[in-house]
Amino acid sequence: MTIINDSKATNPSATLAAISSTPGDKVLILSGEPKFDYDADWMREILSNCKVVYATGGLSQSRHVFPEEFWPQLVFYSHLKDAVLDALKHAVGGTLLFSPSAASFDEFSNYMERGHAFNAYINRAI
Repeated sequence: MTIINDSKATNPSATLAAISSTPGDKVLILSGEPKFDYDADWMREILSNCKVVYATGGLSQSRHVFPEEFWPQLVFYSHLKDAVLDALKHAVGGTLLFSPSAASFDEFSNYMERGHAFNAYINRAI
């Protein structure tokens, strides 16, 4: 399994770039405080390239930022830690990509703190 911490990706374009540049099966974790609504085209692109997509933190509490038709295809967790632990089970043989696509201010003070937390959750779990 490959694990990628792209915690600096705080917007949808950066997350799409990360998805596009990562080959093979992917499990994606989106996380944070939404900056705006995600459109259907973006969601289709993400979901067609990832076998599982998690939305955590503020995104899980603001589901309305995702088109409602896609809610059943997303896995929502209130906390990043819980999503990481579940995502590790689904990423075996592929890539676990943490590319938040949102601001970090729900659980963390900045993207660096969020990235360090992601690394700590991974290190404790493996």
